Amino acid sequence: VNSEASNLHSIPTDCPQRDERMGWLNDMTVRIDQALYNFDLSRFYAKWINDIKDTQRDDGSITDTAPFKWGYNPADPVSASYLLLALQSYNFYGNKNIVRDHYQGLKAWVDFLFSRTENGIVNYSTWGDWSPPIKYALNPQSANSKDTPGLLISTGYLYYCSNIISKLAHIIGYEEDEVLYKQLANFIGNAFNREYWDEQTGGYASNNQASNSFALFIKIVPEDKIQRVVDNLVEDVKAQDYHLTTGNLCTKYLLEMLTEYGHHEIAYKIATQKTYPSWGYMIENGATTLWERWEYATGSTMNSHNHPMMGSIGSWLYKYIIGIQPNIDGPGFSEFTIRPYIFNDLNFAEGEFDSIMGKIKSSWRKETDSIILNVTIPDNTRAIVFIPTTKIESITETDININNVKEVNFLHTENKYAVFSIGSGSYSFKSEWN
Repeated sequence: VNSEASNLHSIPTDCPQRDERMGWLNDMTVRIDQALYNFDLSRFYAKWINDIKDTQRDDGSITDTAPFKWGYNPADPVSASYLLLALQSYNFYGNKNIVRDHYQGLKAWVDFLFSRTENGIVNYSTWGDWSPPIKYALNPQSANSKDTPGLLISTGYLYYCSNIISKLAHIIGYEEDEVLYKQLANFIGNAFNREYWDEQTGGYASNNQASNSFALFIKIVPEDKIQRVVDNLVEDVKAQDYHLTTGNLCTKYLLEMLTEYGHHEIAYKIATQKTYPSWGYMIENGATTLWERWEYATGSTMNSHNHPMMGSIGSWLYKYIIGIQPNIDGPGFSEFTIRPYIFNDLNFAEGEFDSIMGKIKSSWRKETDSIILNVTIPDNTRAIVFIPTTKIESITETDININNVKEVNFLHTENKYAVFSIGSGSYSFKSEWN
């Protein structure tokens, strides 16, 4: 929060304390969710997406920084942030105008990236998964990853952006584009799997944390290969003694994919590490803002100690610890999800999010053989609430069996959750948990 706050002045800068202060698009690709949970950026992002549009050439290319000060033109394909600004402004604020007004420019960027493909593989990369731990960089003076192929990242982002454009087309009723870009995504996905899947190892490229978590996140992994990829991801983390090997992009995907594929305890161990490389290591060394590198770097280069690009763990706290997430079918949090994960080493968690519809609250605590989940749903909204339980019949709301609460409608069970659709109000659920 400190790092993000000090980098929100006219543009989302990379750092405020040294002679750079530029709006890097690659940082925003994974920083955007954390920022949206912590700040009202409804006008700020609508302004900055105009700055990006101003850099766009006739061929559809954009620049690494906006307004363009430094970097490359065309921008690295990691700049999915251009599209995410529109998509997430719709998800978080219900802003359909930003999608409609920028659609042609967003589509032109995707079309440009496709024009830079050879047999479905994007043919250039500049930054890739930038700034992994120094052991995994090309050399001590570089912040490029030596184990995560740049073209894998570039091609994966084209796949990701093609799917985003398809979603945006659906939002504004462009049915032909919706189908066209879904087909483009399938074409790119087939090329990606053909080029980077390794049947022998059961993973992508070098089978490292970045390549595998990225592939899982963009949903490019064929169904029959997912379990092998997840298993490899878990084994790699264990081999690193529960430390990450990822850079600014794939760090977000590592935590999220471990959590979503049944290994939230492993994600928690990474998140709470205190030894290098980790956020805890920064704190143990006196950090009050995030570093640019996992190392405590000083000297003339790569020495920023107030750099929010590693801050994606902030959105992980909101999305998985207290479990608040937007639903694209209920833009502006008119409908949303609350799905907290219960961790062995946490006895309670609580938090809130100031949505445009009102304050959303979620808290849970452990009691003997039970979980208490308290939620607040704003007026004129609905929530899909995942109540942790090992016995659905045990669930009560303020000591009343949940089947007798008219504002609550049962949907289904999923793993160790009972899932309900819930109307506005404040609720206190208690459920058996052992």
